[in-house]
Amino acid sequence: RPLLELVTVAAATVVDEVVVVGPWAPPGCRVVLEPGPRRGPLGGLAHGLAQLDTELALVLAGDHPRLQRELLAALVDRAGTGPGRQHDAVVPIRDGRPEPLVACYRTALADVAEAVLAAGRSSLRDLLVQVDVDEWTEQQWRGLDPDGLSFQDVDVPGDLPGDR
Repeated sequence: RPLLELVTVAAATVVDEVVVVGPWAPPGCRVVLEPGPRRGPLGGLAHGLAQLDTELALVLAGDHPRLQRELLAALVDRAGTGPGRQHDAVVPIRDGRPEPLVACYRTALADVAEAVLAAGRSSLRDLLVQVDVDEWTEQQWRGLDPDGLSFQDVDVPGDLPGDR
């Protein structure tokens, strides 16, 4: 199975609609294509957030085949909607660093993300320093994903689980 299919199946267990930014979406997903040249993860995030009619977006990289449903559901729940939920994003911290591609963002951040891009910065971390982030500590999320499987990404075939 394609890695992206594993990600979209996991996402579909916690959100009503799965949107893929890019032409690679498996069946059942809404496809959103960026206009013009691709602008990396921050450009994809900015464009994707602008296309949604929801308050929140669960944002996942397409190369995380072992996402844990409990962690994803807790991310969305932690971000929540309505009064008292004021953070712009909920981002897990792993090994002392943010994991911006297994996170939950308010869709209202689309304009902020575009402004960061317009300023010549292209990292998701450049966005995170501009907004109010609820940093979900490792101690907090480890109870839902003790082995950190949700954050294991696949960059080369040897990274695949069981492919060693």
